[in-house]
Amino acid sequence: GSGNEGTAPSPERDERSRWTLPPVLPALLGLVPITLADLVATALISTALISVPLSTFLMLRHGQLLFAALIAVLLRRTLNDLHKLGVSLSFSGVALVALA
Repeated sequence: GSGNEGTAPSPERDERSRWTLPPVLPALLGLVPITLADLVATALISTALISVPLSTFLMLRHGQLLFAALIAVLLRRTLNDLHKLGVSLSFSGVALVALA
């Protein structure tokens, strides 16, 4: 045949052929607690929406965006022009709802 019938497999090949976790899998597993926390938060928000007026709920949701942008600025991260536009539109929406 090919001339490889009498040779034993090398140990290096056995080490490489073992199944290992892809390097991305531990990072994805690290997202599980964050995903579960978001799921709980969504359930609580949906439950609270029953007893809170919609305008108040929307002000709080847009307030989260403003708060996240403020934290980003405090952490010395720069917001690009689209981020600034989104934050300003969100702020104007919160202001209009508050005035109504």
